[in-house]
Amino acid sequence: MSKCAFLFPGQGSQEIGMGKDLFNSDKYFLDLIDYASDFVNEDLKSVCLKGPEKKLLKAKFLQPLLSSISLVIIVCC
Repeated sequence: MSKCAFLFPGQGSQEIGMGKDLFNSDKYFLDLIDYASDFVNEDLKSVCLKGPEKKLLKAKFLQPLLSSISLVIIVCC
């Protein structure tokens, strides 16, 4: 039996505009971001693509974004 590990980036790897191509091309990702946005009561797409950076740095918003981007890259690529 082989083992598999998924490694996700942590805080510090973020930047305004990260995942831009996914927002424009992946329906699964958009659904996931919509779900996460409802969960944190914030438009995470706007935070991710436009900032402000101060808001992006907040773990409440950053962790769902990093997790969503990483998950879609693992599942869809």
